[in-house]
This record gives sequence, structure tokens and C-alpha cells, in this order.
Amino acid sequence: MLVMPPISEKLLHKSRDRFGDILVTEQNLIRTLYFGNEKKQTSMFVPEPSVMVLRYAQAMVSALMFEAKPKKILIIGLGGGSLIHFLLKSYPDCEIDIVELRRSVINIAKEYFFVPVNSPNITIAHGDAKPHVQQLAEHNAEIYDLILVDAFDEWGPAEINNDAQFVLNCQQLLKKKGVLSFNLWNREMDKYPAVYRKFLSLFDGNLLELSMGKRDSNVLLFGFNSDYHIKHIRAAEMRAIKLKMNCGIDFPRYMTLIQHQNFTLVKKIKKHFSLSF
Repeated sequence: MLVMPPISEKLLHKSRDRFGDILVTEQNLIRTLYFGNEKKQTSMFVPEPSVMVLRYAQAMVSALMFEAKPKKILIIGLGGGSLIHFLLKSYPDCEIDIVELRRSVINIAKEYFFVPVNSPNITIAHGDAKPHVQQLAEHNAEIYDLILVDAFDEWGPAEINNDAQFVLNCQQLLKKKGVLSFNLWNREMDKYPAVYRKFLSLFDGNLLELSMGKRDSNVLLFGFNSDYHIKHIRAAEMRAIKLKMNCGIDFPRYMTLIQHQNFTLVKKIKKHFSLSF
């Protein structure tokens, strides 16, 4: 049975593919994508698609505090393309590769969310991200400045997020001073504490957490190939201020949350920078 949107939202599209339900709604110039439940996958301000409406999306691009001038970007999971709109507006010369499992999502992103599929700046690959990334990793290394993994289905974070080899392949594709940003959930059913420990091990401790709430909320994990960014977190603080001025997102607030939520890790290397709590 197809899940229906909140009664206050106008239904623009509903369909179902072999992966589940897809709905598009609109209310007060905010267009929203749902994957079969009440959780919003994408929300877009129709007059200006580059505006980041959802807090989790803002938090996800907080990775830019650590990599302020990405030239080549990989996105796993297209959704409604809010990340693409924001990145193309902020970095007009960047190249963005996208991998999306569902053909129907690509079509809906184009029709309802204005994703510029024919732009020379972006390449959209339709298929499973796991073999796609593995094939890339077998032939390449250190390609991307920024990798954003936003892979969800109607039940929550996709299984690919729990695949250690996939994460390691992503690491191989990341430049030495690049950053990986994973969007996860911390519901009880997601077994997030175990997922976090796995990521911490895979990144050899070079991992920062940004939780949007204690339970039933998004959690962003920022992974690095070394401790460079953590040692130089003061520089990231300065970038956060500049990014807020340029993009209108309160990046300094997210930086404060990161420092508080990762206090133990940050404290170990506090000799490299100054912090005020």
C-alpha cells in the first residue's frame, strides 16, 4: 500500500518501483521527496533550489569546513539533488560524479527538482554504488576532494553503509587532504553504536561525529585519511565563518557541535590548536 504524504502537503507525484514507494509533495513553495515513509529525503525551495532547506543536508555539507575548495566530488545517492544544486551554486567550476541506484529517482530529480542532468559539470551513473566504487578503486586512487554518501531507502540508511569494503574503497578514492561525509541515522534499529565503532576502526580514529539529536535523528560522520584536519581544526573554524558569509548556513554552529560531541578526541591533540568551550 502506497504511503500518503501529510494532509497539509499537495501531492505532485506518487509511484512505486522494485525498491519501494516514491512521493513528491509541495507546501508553501517547499517541494519534498519521500521514500515510502514520513522522513523527508529532500526538500527544495522552488524559487531557489540551491538553498539548503533540511538541517541534515546543511550538516552534511559541513564537510566543506575541512575541504573548502573541492574541485572533484563524488555523491552516492541522488535523492532530489539538493546537494548538487548547492555545490554548483557555491563552486561553479567543480566536477560532480553521482551514483544513483534507482532510475525512477533520476527521472523524478530531473522533472520535479530541476537537477541539470545535461550539465557538463555533472555525470550521473545509474547503478549499484558498491561495484561502481570498487571498479573505480581498482583503477584509480586519490581522485576526489569530497565524497558524500547519502544512500537511503524507505527503511533508512542503505545496507551499503555497513559494508566495510565499500568504505575502504571510498577511502582509496579520497585525496590525502579530502573528506568523506556519511549520512546515517541513530535509531535503535540502526545499531548505530556498532556502526560508529566500525567506522572509527576503518578510519584509524580519524573520524568526527556530528549528531543532530540523541535518538531517531541523522548523524553525520566525517572521515579522513590522516589526523591532519583534526590537528588543524582551528583552520576549519576560520573556514566555517567564511562559509557562513558566502553560503548563508550557520557552519560555526555545526563546528561548535562537532567540537563538543568529539571532545575526548579533540582534547588528546589540543596542543595543536586553541579551543574555547
